[in-house]
Amino acid sequence: MSFEKRQNKLQKFVTALRKPTRSDLTQLFKPVIFPLDKVEHVFENLSMRVVKGSANKPRLCYKEASGNFFHPSGLTFIKTVKEPWIVAWSKSTGRQYWFNVNTRQAVYDCPLESVATAKDCKLSMLIWKWIDGVKVHPEQEREDPALLGRDQFMEHIHKLSQL
Repeated sequence: MSFEKRQNKLQKFVTALRKPTRSDLTQLFKPVIFPLDKVEHVFENLSMRVVKGSANKPRLCYKEASGNFFHPSGLTFIKTVKEPWIVAWSKSTGRQYWFNVNTRQAVYDCPLESVATAKDCKLSMLIWKWIDGVKVHPEQEREDPALLGRDQFMEHIHKLSQL
């Protein structure tokens, strides 16, 4: 089952279990998913806000489409296709295509053998933790130059998109 289909099933599951009228139950939420070429939207929804328990110091918050806020701790990158496949955009047709780096085969329809299983996604995921010193918002005070920040990350993503 593809990553997108798994995410749709997860959303249905979370919606079925969510009982907003029951304050004694922990509320479940499905993570917000963005394709890598839309990751800028994550940063656009970040803000520094004074929140309960922050000792009047602004904390990094993410605003969801629902208007709710939460404290993000980083980004998780999930590869949704199996090796040796990659997904790319055709400059000539403006369409998404799948490319096998071993056979050099390119196809516009997703090949079944390219679909990553849940286990594949879990084993290949990368986590970028926003620890103290990782600057992802202009109003954050502390920045450690030895750590990857938003500007360096977005610069790299823009370079990749030019290939």
